Amino acid sequence: MAWKHPRENVRNNDVPSVEPLNRNFADFDEEIGGRLNEHNWAASGFNDATHFADDIAIRLYHAYTESDGGDDPSYGAVTPGEFLIPHNSQWSAALSKSFTAVGGMIWVMASFQLQSEELGVQCVLRINGTIDPDSLWPYGDGEVERQELDADDAFARRAPGETNTLVPVLVETLTSVPPGECTVELVARTTLEDRFPSTVTTREKYAIYHRELIILELLDGI
Repeated sequence: MAWKHPRENVRNNDVPSVEPLNRNFADFDEEIGGRLNEHNWAASGFNDATHFADDIAIRLYHAYTESDGGDDPSYGAVTPGEFLIPHNSQWSAALSKSFTAVGGMIWVMASFQLQSEELGVQCVLRINGTIDPDSLWPYGDGEVERQELDADDAFARRAPGETNTLVPVLVETLTSVPPGECTVELVARTTLEDRFPSTVTTREKYAIYHRELIILELLDGI
């Protein structure tokens, strides 16, 4: 209610200035023009799809798992909700979300907390069973890796991978999907397969903790 609670309060003995007055007018104009935001609606105001028109611009899908790798930094600790990345070159899903798509463009973002030690880790988005090369992290030297992303031979043993104790990561892509059931996954694998230890120690822990998928389905007319 910009008319009742203006952003800039003009008080007695203030020196008049056009800038704060314009800010107050702009807030009021946005409200009467219908440009409302999350502060104007109750949290439970829209609890199912029947409140929305059939031709809405976007649909939002969301999945997440809470797991704080910083709760116990010791290498041998087991953190509730953690996803342990297997010690091999196969892609393994840390988080997934399925929905019924109308067909067309989708934007996908995955953010997560990663722990990797000596071998390095690669992460990427997999959509309907197909690896999306534009979302590969960390990204190395171009087209060779693009062509061999699904291979488990020389590339898997020599691919670049992130090595760090705890690091925040974000990957995203914009792609098209056909109508029907659509599954989006955040997948990961370890690299440098020829260095995999025969016995895994507590220091060789590769895990994904907090992780989140946000999917925007961009409907016709965008």
